[in-house]
Amino acid sequence: MDVESTNQYDSLGVNVGTFDHDIHDCGDADGVKVLAPSNDLRVSEEGIFPKPFVGLEFETLEKAYLFYNEYARVVGFSIRRAKNRRSNIDGELLFQRFCCSKEGHRRKRHESDEGTKVKDGVLVKVRRRNVKSIRVGCSAKLDVKRTGNGNWVVQKFDEDHNHDYAHHGEKHMLRSQRRQPDDGSDIDVGSKRMLSYLTGEGGGSEERRKRLERGDVKIILEYFTQRKTEYPSFFYAVQVGKVDQMLSFFWADTRSRMDFDYFGDVIYFSTDYGTKYGRPFCPILGVNHHLEPVLFGSAILLNQSEESFVWLLDTFLKAMFGIRPLAIITNEDAALEKAIEQVLPGIQHRLCLWHIVQDAAKQLSHIYNGQDDFSTELKKCLQESQWIDEFESRWGLLLDKYQLCDNEWFNDMFRKRHKWVPVYSRHIFHADMTAVHRIECISSFFDGFLNESLPLCEFLKLSEKALAYRREQEINEDFQSHQTRPILKLDIPMEDQAANIYTGAAFKEFHKEFCESLSYIVEETARAGTNWEYAVSRWGQNRSFLVNFSSCDNDIHVICNCQNFKFAGFLCRHIFKVFIVRNIMLIPPKYFKKRWTKRAKSGVALSDSSRETGSQSSLSLRYNDLCQLSLNFCAKAAVSIDAYQTAKSDIEMIIRELEKVPEEDMCVDQPDIEQIRSLHLPVEVVNNIGSSNHILTEENQTLSSANQMTLQNPTRLGDKRTGFWLRL
Repeated sequence: MDVESTNQYDSLGVNVGTFDHDIHDCGDADGVKVLAPSNDLRVSEEGIFPKPFVGLEFETLEKAYLFYNEYARVVGFSIRRAKNRRSNIDGELLFQRFCCSKEGHRRKRHESDEGTKVKDGVLVKVRRRNVKSIRVGCSAKLDVKRTGNGNWVVQKFDEDHNHDYAHHGEKHMLRSQRRQPDDGSDIDVGSKRMLSYLTGEGGGSEERRKRLERGDVKIILEYFTQRKTEYPSFFYAVQVGKVDQMLSFFWADTRSRMDFDYFGDVIYFSTDYGTKYGRPFCPILGVNHHLEPVLFGSAILLNQSEESFVWLLDTFLKAMFGIRPLAIITNEDAALEKAIEQVLPGIQHRLCLWHIVQDAAKQLSHIYNGQDDFSTELKKCLQESQWIDEFESRWGLLLDKYQLCDNEWFNDMFRKRHKWVPVYSRHIFHADMTAVHRIECISSFFDGFLNESLPLCEFLKLSEKALAYRREQEINEDFQSHQTRPILKLDIPMEDQAANIYTGAAFKEFHKEFCESLSYIVEETARAGTNWEYAVSRWGQNRSFLVNFSSCDNDIHVICNCQNFKFAGFLCRHIFKVFIVRNIMLIPPKYFKKRWTKRAKSGVALSDSSRETGSQSSLSLRYNDLCQLSLNFCAKAAVSIDAYQTAKSDIEMIIRELEKVPEEDMCVDQPDIEQIRSLHLPVEVVNNIGSSNHILTEENQTLSSANQMTLQNPTRLGDKRTGFWLRL
């Protein structure tokens, strides 16, 4: 072990044990030799640390705890004090067990668990809170006993765990790894870091808060070049107009591009952020495996015209390696709709329900203000209608009850109903992004960080802090999903299976549907060979959903006409009811949508289109796939020196093998250099409008040429429609 790695453990006070096998020198600790068996070194991203072993001796019990806790940190688990034994004579501690925090099992709750308290002079029952359990019966432990000289020696060490270890970015959240801050408060390291994002502390030297009246473009380009210097995979692009004026900007960092690969099946794009934050800011967002918002890229659009939207969507596709989303949800904008039809023909384009509900409050303010029930009835009509005729019937009742037959806006929305009412798009996957509460959450991504009074330099800096804070929240959710388990109420195999596979948020969606299935009844209506049809309805209601079930050679296939699996990616209550009557105890693996699981970001994420065999015949698509693979590969290989060295060695070996490939086996097509250049990670893409001929790549002096181009004619450039402008 190197000196630097050794010094961090010098204060642990480890003494010499007696062994029959080879010893590895791990350094000195205050004059006391630290030894470990040569085959018992724990190597991880954190470095090298000796495993505990029988016979290892410590000066005090506290130092034994610190040693085992440091080992646990390196490996990725938390520890706690378990059973102990004291002397019958003087009460001195003689034996102590330190165990993994996942040791044992949570005892089942009984009625006797309910406590009581006095409320308003009446004794009422109080049920204990439902909290997640971390106990999974892990047997890992370290037993130490006191010796005659007062030291403590390892009596037994069990290193086998039955659960996943915490990932590198999650280790600070482990309970035994939390540190007390200097001020003695009870905030752990992760919470303190998140607090620093909100307060602006820890972000380097504080810039002067002053509004820049000139040089906004220079600030943006300096920000881009700085980010690209720090992170070569950072992508940015600039749209240049006819008179060499910069009209639009787009940027996305490496993590955002990787997140799109995992969660970019449905994206949300709204032009209303400008009204909210006082700038023509247009982030492109989605939903991750915790049903929380995730950022794919950001744009500043000074001219929100069809031409600028076409440029933005085209640039976004380039940044995401040409991979198209399955669906896009936007606010209502005619120019944006035309751009989507041009750049993403055939894509499922939906109007945002949340925006339309917000617009309804403005357009129908006379009804909202005078009729308290209208808002509730409208939301019920939109969100609870399960059949098309049910929606149209409820809409008609609203039309008559509130005398809206002649209301132009209300009638226009009905004509467009296929583009925004959920019941018309149940066959399209939307990642639960049509729900009003979900879009409200997505729209609040930058809330608490950005406001309309910020100068541009502060705006960019705080948008980065918002992104960092959201990513820290995702790490925390990952930690909670991997290291804790939800309380199982039904104690059945399917519930246990779902708890092991789904993230915490996704498990709640599963559990809601499964528990609802208990209120339904099922009737077999048809059968043909290995195919069955069932009518499933809620108890006391006449209308039912049809579930088609087939089973052949243990291959189960099931479809419900409510289409919840297609729409949200979760099996519905009607299918669960059929599973119950068919005695199916486990969900078939194909009905776990990976994007909702704990393993959503494990392995290599490739879009369905890039898996098609046809993609191998095109040079650009082959290049696209390899760039996508390399981005994931580099992110994983850079986490430690060992991983970096292994990856570098493997790449060098692969390059040598590729050089041996015979020429007749290689592609003989003429490569499209311009297309490859547009896909290449370090290239800064700048599309042009009209007669401008400026193409900026990494070979150009980007900042200087941009300065010469934009600062020679200081003007107010903007969009009369939106009232936004940017000083050049």
